[in-house]
Amino acid sequence: MKKLFTLLFAMVASINFIHADFVQSVIGPTQTITYHFYTESRTAEVVGYVLVSGSVVIPEQILWADIYYTVTKIGDNAFSQCSTLTSIEMSDMIERIGERAFWQCTELESVKFPFNRLKYIGNEAFFLCSKLSLTDIPFSVVNIGNSAFWGCSRLTSITIGSNLTNLGTSAFSNCENLKTVIWNAKNCADIPCPSYGSVSPFGGSITSFIFGNEVKHIPAHLCSSLSDLKIVSVPNSVTSIGDYAFNSCFKLDSVSLGNSLTTIGEAAFGHCASSTSILIPNSVTTIGDYAFNNVPNIVFSGIAAGSPWGAKSINGYVDAPIVYNDETKTSLRACSAIASGEIIIPNSVTSIEERAFCFCSNLTSVIIPNSVTYIGNYAFAQCSALTSVYCYASTPPSLEVFSDDFLDHVCQNATLYVPQNSIDLYRNTNGWSEFRNIEPIPGESVGTRIECFEHPITPTKSLRDGKIYILRGEKVYTVAGQEVK
Repeated sequence: MKKLFTLLFAMVASINFIHADFVQSVIGPTQTITYHFYTESRTAEVVGYVLVSGSVVIPEQILWADIYYTVTKIGDNAFSQCSTLTSIEMSDMIERIGERAFWQCTELESVKFPFNRLKYIGNEAFFLCSKLSLTDIPFSVVNIGNSAFWGCSRLTSITIGSNLTNLGTSAFSNCENLKTVIWNAKNCADIPCPSYGSVSPFGGSITSFIFGNEVKHIPAHLCSSLSDLKIVSVPNSVTSIGDYAFNSCFKLDSVSLGNSLTTIGEAAFGHCASSTSILIPNSVTTIGDYAFNNVPNIVFSGIAAGSPWGAKSINGYVDAPIVYNDETKTSLRACSAIASGEIIIPNSVTSIEERAFCFCSNLTSVIIPNSVTYIGNYAFAQCSALTSVYCYASTPPSLEVFSDDFLDHVCQNATLYVPQNSIDLYRNTNGWSEFRNIEPIPGESVGTRIECFEHPITPTKSLRDGKIYILRGEKVYTVAGQEVK
């Protein structure tokens, strides 16, 4: 019985030894690398280093105790802040590069990726590798983590493979010399908007963004706020463009859309005010809210279904530069960002909708008729040149809770002109009271009549321009108080 127990104990000990994982450093001529060995799968993972000088080669296999272990992973923090590492060559068996694996390897100049099996590049994997030069991400990669290549300032162009399905926020941000992206990812998931930093994962220095002919979906936020991007050509393979995909690409002046496109997401091209023309193909069936907000020139070859502004055919009516709800012009929905000087809102309008004049940075004066009773959130946000607001409503129009943004950008510099009998009312109404300067409408007195003339006012004088004038006796004045001779 004792002999049997001893034999069983020996067998159990032997089995435990065979299946016990272990960590061991392997000494080479210029490097000592630490590996985690997994005995059951006979694989190994790079987990650290003892000594590195210059170039490192990660072998395909390591022979240990007469057993070959295949190296499949470079673990989290494996070479983090290794200031003596200048280049690394990975075998074709590497499947994963962990988080911060090469974090702040400031002397790392070159990386030879495996092109067949690598699928995962973790968060901050090559963060601030400021000397790193590379051009291609392997086509096998499906995930590039948040800030994976943040601050790799020597990158000038990058090619993204067709199998990528997840691109993290700020993945290539702060790569100040990165100018060209070749995007081949067929169905990459939408990119979330980060809580800080640039919206696009590529930062703002990109001038050329090229889409491959097999791309089906352009992810949300992919090119948002790329302020130097000038040309976009969406191939015929693309069926959908995500929310905010090209939003605020201020220098974008040429856009071509493929004939398979069916869906354009919310605010996808909003504030691309430099665009000379965007032709919407008749394949498009859905256009999201504010998809082309403040885009001056849009041409529609078909009927699109969506809401509320982005196409003439989306329950909207365009009377350049303003977009209304319909021919009745009771609701003002948007104004082209190229609008400049003075805007006169017709007295058919009762409401000015959210963001209607947002980013109309050349607008200097706006005339609001007494028919307006409501002004939405951010209606005049970023109207930096607006110096005069004429509001003819005796009762101040109601402002949304967040319309303070309208006031923040306007009330400090603009003068608010209101009916003389309503000055105290405006000065004591939340929102309107924030204007530093509230003055009576020039030339107005009790009994003043405001009209939009479309008929002769004397046998020798007629005003047919649709503007608003002040009539006092036989004399006619502009709203600024200048007499019309």
